[in-house]
Amino acid sequence: MNILIVEDDARIADFLERGLRAEGHHVQVARTGPDGLALARDAARQQREHGQPTVVVLDVMLPGMTGLEVCQTLRAAQVPLPILMLTALSTLEDRVAGLRLGADDYLVKPFEFEELLELLMSAPGRLFSRERILATVWGLHEDPLTNVVDVYIRRLRSKIDDGQPQPLIHTLRGLGYRLEDTATAAEAP
Repeated sequence: MNILIVEDDARIADFLERGLRAEGHHVQVARTGPDGLALARDAARQQREHGQPTVVVLDVMLPGMTGLEVCQTLRAAQVPLPILMLTALSTLEDRVAGLRLGADDYLVKPFEFEELLELLMSAPGRLFSRERILATVWGLHEDPLTNVVDVYIRRLRSKIDDGQPQPLIHTLRGLGYRLEDTATAAEAP
């Protein structure tokens, strides 16, 4: 997978780049908002033309153009790349603003590298309750009467399952969500 890191802090960018490369990903780094926007547009074109999937890890506080502006510009142009906002801004209002502008997820600094592995992908076949997803991904330990989990499961489905013969994300009504364990499914008769 191609991962575009848009981060002006050299230490964080280097940490992410080394860790993601060690996991086998192709990594590009931009240090400003305008550079990140240009690379994201190019990555979207590459994805369209060659099917090369790309994820954008986007800092909020960037020189030249904020990450929120980059995200909003990409979404206004209907660029479908998944966007993970990476920021020190940790209030609920900050997270909601990023998500409303089109980010797919929001990770607050400081973070452990392992937090970048997707929750559902961490245990294919395992059922995650809505409450567990809220607590793990957003740090919410009670349901604030929000449908954020449902919204993001729907977004994930549109990115992963649309156009596929078999869906990978499954809902067990009243219990939670799980990602199909493709290794087990492939072995089944």
